[in-house]
Amino acid sequence: MNTPKIIDNDEGEISAVLDGEQIRSWLYRGDAARIQKMREAREFANGWIVCRERIAAADAATSPLVETIAAE
Repeated sequence: MNTPKIIDNDEGEISAVLDGEQIRSWLYRGDAARIQKMREAREFANGWIVCRERIAAADAATSPLVETIAAE
């Protein structure tokens, strides 16, 4: 399961990159804005991870393999 990487280019942009492709970005000016945007980027990445885990759990719960095992 791939997760976004958070990258700060030190030139006013923070990016979330997944498999080499930028999927979201935040622009900032100054240190206070940089800190806030980095928090937002991390929250985005954490939300991505939680969502992927929930999708995987739902897929596993509805998988025919799970139904077969439960019937045994």
